[in-house]
This record gives sequence, structure tokens and C-alpha cells, in this order.
Amino acid sequence: MPIEDTCRNNGGGGYVSCNGRDPEEMNCGQKSTVASFTSGNRVTVYLRYSASCQAYWTKYYNPYGNTGEARIKGATSTFGKTLAAYEGESGWTRMLSAAQNPKPCMFFKHSAWGWVEDCNGV
Repeated sequence: MPIEDTCRNNGGGGYVSCNGRDPEEMNCGQKSTVASFTSGNRVTVYLRYSASCQAYWTKYYNPYGNTGEARIKGATSTFGKTLAAYEGESGWTRMLSAAQNPKPCMFFKHSAWGWVEDCNGV
């Protein structure tokens, strides 16, 4: 079934919302990186977007095997993915529709401040 028949921005036009769906399972076509930053726990965080799914998700690369949770945080919803904490790990969160105005975040334990959420002003 083509993606246009199953998943689209916030359920508009009779489509099922992409919220909470896996971007790889939904075959969201060409994906682009909208923004990126390196969080305080040295994990690289990317905000990814698919025009065909009209949705965003957070992708991450964990070169040092640090702990934490990658998050995609929207106006009313947040999805997270706990890092497996091995060197070279990469992964992604579930999607949020563009209507959620989502941003990528990393939640982790800082040695001086305790648990923090780093969205790096994105």
C-alpha cells in the first residue's frame, strides 16, 4: 500500500496520522535532516523530516555509548527511544506530524545538574 494511503499530516484529508508510527516501517520516502546538534552527553541528535509523510522524528548517533533517551517533542505529544548505550549506536524515535511543530531533544543525566533535557534551542 503506498504511503499516501496510510499516513499523512495529523489525519488531514482522510489520512491516518503519522503520530507514533515508525518512519522506516512506514517507508516515508526521501528524508532530509532539518537541524542537528551534539547534546551534553556527546550524542549527535538530528531532526529528520519526510515530505511524503509530512512528519518529523529524531535520529541519533551515539559514538561513545552514553546513556539517555532521544526524544521528539511536539505541542501535545512526545515520543522517546532509550539509548542502548553501546559505542557507535544509532537509532530513531517514532514520528510526530508536522502540525505538532516538533523539536529533537536528548534527555540524560548530567554529572552536575542531574537529569536534563537538551533541545539546544531547536
